[in-house]
Amino acid sequence: MQTRSSTLKPKPFLTRQELLLLLSVALLGLAIVLIVAISLIVSGSQGVSVEEGLPVTEEPVQVILDQAEPIVLETSGYTWVMTPRAEFTVAARVIGSQRYWDTQKSLAPLDLALGWGDISNPEVDEWIQWSQSGRYVHRRVQDGSPYPLDYVNLHSANIHIIPSTEGLDTAIKRLDENDLVLLEGLLVDVTEASVGYVLTSLTRTDRGAGACEILYVQRLVVDGREYR
Repeated sequence: MQTRSSTLKPKPFLTRQELLLLLSVALLGLAIVLIVAISLIVSGSQGVSVEEGLPVTEEPVQVILDQAEPIVLETSGYTWVMTPRAEFTVAARVIGSQRYWDTQKSLAPLDLALGWGDISNPEVDEWIQWSQSGRYVHRRVQDGSPYPLDYVNLHSANIHIIPSTEGLDTAIKRLDENDLVLLEGLLVDVTEASVGYVLTSLTRTDRGAGACEILYVQRLVVDGREYR
């Protein structure tokens, strides 16, 4: 008697259509992750929308700090220790932006010359000549100016800028003359073992060496965009 044997073929765990569907879902998930990551990067460099209108005619706001934890930043072989001295907010016109390539460049790559009050109006430049060099801002007021030198000195400053994030670093380097900005952060004293120390100014009335503010920037608003 002859017997017939039959071989049963195993049924595929997933059909071709089901595999294609799973692959499509996986690719969609990957695309969503990439979109979210890119949006986070872009928001850091392009900022987020905020309401326009900056109080550039008002005085800077400064709140002295009694005690604050030092901020340590290691960059380009240097270890910078920043001691916060005050919270600081200023809304002002950008009079000038000057990049520097000195020892401090890895910490504070540029200085901003800022003006508030009447100095926030670009028309005052008809009477005032500005220049930046050597980490200072130089002011020259023409004879007959309606803006006395004392007023100009009290309503402008050269600020050493320390960006707290890469997004802020990029945004600050893109600032143009006459931009209206809001800067928030901490005024800090800075020390570095091989370089020495620099103290921030805590008043708008000083002049000469040591009269510049050193600002660890934590927030920037410009052209209706906010950067942190």
